[in-house]
Amino acid sequence: MRQRKFISVLPVLLIAGVVFAAIPSGASVISDALIVLDKNGNIVQQITVTEAQEDPNGTSIFTLPSGFANTSMFGKALVLCESLPCDAKSPVSNFSDIVGIVANNGTPKFLFGFSSDGEKGTPFGSQGAIFLLEVPGFAYDVTLYLDVFRVKQRQTAWFISDGDASPVPEPGTLALLGIGFLGLAGVVRCKLN
Repeated sequence: MRQRKFISVLPVLLIAGVVFAAIPSGASVISDALIVLDKNGNIVQQITVTEAQEDPNGTSIFTLPSGFANTSMFGKALVLCESLPCDAKSPVSNFSDIVGIVANNGTPKFLFGFSSDGEKGTPFGSQGAIFLLEVPGFAYDVTLYLDVFRVKQRQTAWFISDGDASPVPEPGTLALLGIGFLGLAGVVRCKLN
């Protein structure tokens, strides 16, 4: 009898496992992206960062390979603020994402990249040059940081930021809770029968 009950519950457990595996956790959701497109809108190069890869101290810098940076834009970063006022006098704790040209470990090699959720100042050596209020999911045109040769080829660069999400339960946690309630309902039903 018990084996028969287990066999009847097995499909439900398998379906629940598949659903749980298909639901991404909050940590694996893409947070920020830097994308370079050609004149036809095809992706030439991109960097995507998940919530888990973000560093609250802003020390992690994500960069495109060599050949994408407009070195004349070094020290002129785009700084996204979490709230107004948003300018060079804003406290660094108000800064969210910072996009620009990064010196690679102090060597003459410059790279095009960004710091995600940097709240301890900018990693580019200055407070930036362009200050904007962050709009989650908005695609910022950052082509001015792209190598001049690539701009002549009509390539464009875009940065997309999701902003700081409010803490909410992860979908995976909610799925587990739902599976638990299903199991509890099944046990109650068996007891009533």
